[in-house]
Amino acid sequence: MKTQRQYSRAWPAIEPPELKGAYVGFWARFLASLLDTILIAIVTYPFLIAAYGWAYLESWIFVEGPLDFILSWMFPAAGIIGFWVYYSATPGKMAIGAKIVDAATGQQPTQWQLAKRYMGYFFSSIFLCWGFIHVAFNPRKQGWHDKFAKTVVVYSNRVHQPEMPIKPKALFPSAKQSLPLHGSLPVAVKRPRKEEVFIGTSQEGV
Repeated sequence: MKTQRQYSRAWPAIEPPELKGAYVGFWARFLASLLDTILIAIVTYPFLIAAYGWAYLESWIFVEGPLDFILSWMFPAAGIIGFWVYYSATPGKMAIGAKIVDAATGQQPTQWQLAKRYMGYFFSSIFLCWGFIHVAFNPRKQGWHDKFAKTVVVYSNRVHQPEMPIKPKALFPSAKQSLPLHGSLPVAVKRPRKEEVFIGTSQEGV
């Protein structure tokens, strides 16, 4: 009876050849996340400080109020998933030339995959953020949230596009190409009109 390890060897993870060598490493993704965090703070903190005062920066309360919940939790979730859906990347990932793709096909993930990926952030953040650190040790640079959503992060300019086969051109046209579609004679062997025949015979008689 086969063990689980033997089954995993018999059915390895599908890896499109176009994605080999294009995976984004830990430190590049850390920089992208840092840029996204700074951008969100620039947008949200002025409203939070205006609502709760400067003491908000020193508060250890999980949620200060309804506005804090909207700006600190709902707005980042909607913004990040929205960028993932329309651009396959957040502004931070765009800055380093990275995007999120489906791990099996290399195509744009579905909206359900992207929603699962964001939910996977909470799993990656537990145990001292080991789910994010796992990116540094995974062969395909996947965190727990990537594995949960079956996605990978790749450099856009390093993805190898599959080559399309080029059909060789025929040296001589085929019979179907040389004949007209409606059954008329080709131009080279087209029958002369009656006027041309009459004029020719009249000139010979003169």
